Amino acid sequence: MRDEDRTKGQPIDELVRLRRRYAELEESEQPLRTGEILVKMGYVTRQQLEEALIEQEELSRHGHRRKLLSIMVESGIITEEQLRTVLAIQSARIAIR
Repeated sequence: MRDEDRTKGQPIDELVRLRRRYAELEESEQPLRTGEILVKMGYVTRQQLEEALIEQEELSRHGHRRKLLSIMVESGIITEEQLRTVLAIQSARIAIR
């Protein structure tokens, strides 16, 4: 099998995986915070989330308010695409409620 044949199904597979994860998130009764969505989607580990939260708190103590997602993108923990996906999920969940 050629490499291009193997990669043709990958975007579809990724969409199916994301849809399954999103369905799991929809079943949750409580609104999820952005960090929890990142963990449930498998984009970050709980440890990565905690480290980013610690960095956010440390910056805040020095008078620098930064959004968690900005910290995670700038440090390379998540990609811009993952950021957009999480924001879309969070926005959809807010609209549903």
